[in-house]
Amino acid sequence: MQGFFEYLLSGELLRKARPGEGRFRNFLLVAFRRWLGDQQEKANAAKRGGGALAIPLHELQELGAEPMGPGDSPEEAFDRKWAESTVARALAALEVEWAEKAALFAALKCGLEGSADAERYGETAARLGMTEGAVKTAAFELRKGFAAQVRAEIRATVATDADVEAELRHLVALMRR
Repeated sequence: MQGFFEYLLSGELLRKARPGEGRFRNFLLVAFRRWLGDQQEKANAAKRGGGALAIPLHELQELGAEPMGPGDSPEEAFDRKWAESTVARALAALEVEWAEKAALFAALKCGLEGSADAERYGETAARLGMTEGAVKTAAFELRKGFAAQVRAEIRATVATDADVEAELRHLVALMRR
């Protein structure tokens, strides 16, 4: 994967990207496919190795990627990783915004992630010395802030606001799989 980033950053490739001509994610996907094809050609030209593209498991684990299942295409794996990283960046930005309310953020973040470990509002309120209504309001504000952060993350990669909505629908579909 480091080789791809070297390829991406080393030449004039990024200068060829035009914001008005499509989604940056699609530009990256095409660039990745071309790079991967080049790598496969190099591997096939090798005297040993039999043309197999070997990616060490530790590199996949470092990236947080799961090995592709039998039905996964490279595009599906790429899209899934994009969705996961977009959500992770949005959560990280939101955590910075909520730094002064770190304990409340930690308690309510589980609800954003869909975790079964999320506390009930009453339990959170009692533990943090707040009213249940205040915790419910904070949870609403957190969800609203999370949605805004995800939109901002997506907006940074597309040309128009209409593209944001399309990408958001795509992200939600990916996260539900």
